[in-house]
Amino acid sequence: MKKTGDNIISILQNEIEKNYSQLSIEKLQKIFYCHAKKLLNEYLLKIENLEIEILDIEYYYFSDNHQDIYVHKKEKQKISQKKSSKIIQLYVHEKNNRGGIDIVFGRGNYYGGILIKGINIININGEHTIGINKVKNKIAKTFNISDDYKELQDFFDNTDITLIKKSNQKNDKIFVSIREGLNSLECKYKFALYRFIKSVKINEKYDLTYKDLKNKSKILAINYWIFDKKIKLNVFKKNSKDLFVDIEKHYNIINNNCYNNCYLKKYCKDFKLFLEEKEKG
Repeated sequence: MKKTGDNIISILQNEIEKNYSQLSIEKLQKIFYCHAKKLLNEYLLKIENLEIEILDIEYYYFSDNHQDIYVHKKEKQKISQKKSSKIIQLYVHEKNNRGGIDIVFGRGNYYGGILIKGINIININGEHTIGINKVKNKIAKTFNISDDYKELQDFFDNTDITLIKKSNQKNDKIFVSIREGLNSLECKYKFALYRFIKSVKINEKYDLTYKDLKNKSKILAINYWIFDKKIKLNVFKKNSKDLFVDIEKHYNIINNNCYNNCYLKKYCKDFKLFLEEKEKG
């Protein structure tokens, strides 16, 4: 039997506010990683009676000390004080053609959202839904409502949404990466390791497009670099030779301080040291 657990969003908020004036990108990577491990491995998102396993997320946070230009800065990205502490708020992006859904964690003087990029709806065919717009469409369709952001936002605002503890928790490996699809206006934030993916998604067997291969090879290269080549590279059978070449290329880009990837190498090095210290205890 599943039961409502501690409010993991409040835990994240408390961690942010405790470290508010010292929240560098490097510090936030560690906070988000520890939070993501619990969120992805231990919790399901429950909308009415629908239970959703989350597979892939990106964190977005904006404050005076962390002015990430990729954050929408909408009031919906702040938790309403009128809501019960057990209720989770969802924010729907206004761009219908490629809009997504965030789990909200902002409050007071900062904005915060966890963008949901991949899900598995429990007891519905067992198929993974990948992509921010596909996730939004799938959830809307399941409730037989329009995926228009106004209608969907109104539905979420008037529906009980919680995060519940999984009955069978697995300590799945969590991959780290940069957020996907961002332009290069602000490289400092573009290369932050604010994306977290369950290994079950990395090991998917669905037909891969070239874009899929490029994206996943970059994720593998980042983790191959951080984890001292402990990441398995033979996860795909299709185009495995091309994939390995692409991983090697991305790995070399990280390893060399070229172009804007000096940011990525800096963040990877810091994150690697953090993991090594955690292992030592």
